[in-house]
Amino acid sequence: MMPISQKDCLLAMLEELRADVTTFSLYDADRRERWFDALAQVIAAVRSDDQRMAWVALIADDLCRRIPGVPFAVAAQPLLNRLTLMGGGDSMKMLELTELERDILRHALGLDRCLVAYRNSYSAAPRSEHYPILMGLVSKGLMERTAGYTETMIHFRVTDAGREAVQ
Repeated sequence: MMPISQKDCLLAMLEELRADVTTFSLYDADRRERWFDALAQVIAAVRSDDQRMAWVALIADDLCRRIPGVPFAVAAQPLLNRLTLMGGGDSMKMLELTELERDILRHALGLDRCLVAYRNSYSAAPRSEHYPILMGLVSKGLMERTAGYTETMIHFRVTDAGREAVQ
């Protein structure tokens, strides 16, 4: 029997907690808060800031799908607050952009081809390599998902804060 790595163990715990949200009512405040606390503890153990943000984005996306009309930023905030309090996510550091995040924002605005922003859109499939990065940008308040989407593509736009971050 092969020993399980810490990374595999964290992944299994996160997937289990992610699936657990369907087993209780989100209106049960005590259960919901315990669930957020448990998630934050496991996510804080993830070493990479990018991976922590990707997990926050996945969980928030799950909540948005479960409760139609809940804005992504509202769904992500309980985890972000807990991570900041636990030291697993310095709120200022979470707002720092990686080169890839900056490239995505610039591309969405057309600044990768022109000196002046001439568009504001970015589309990605949920299983694409950029989707977790886009969701991380959404949780940072730099992009937002638009109402229009297809079965295979999710559409995003850069917020005013995102525009300021790259101009």
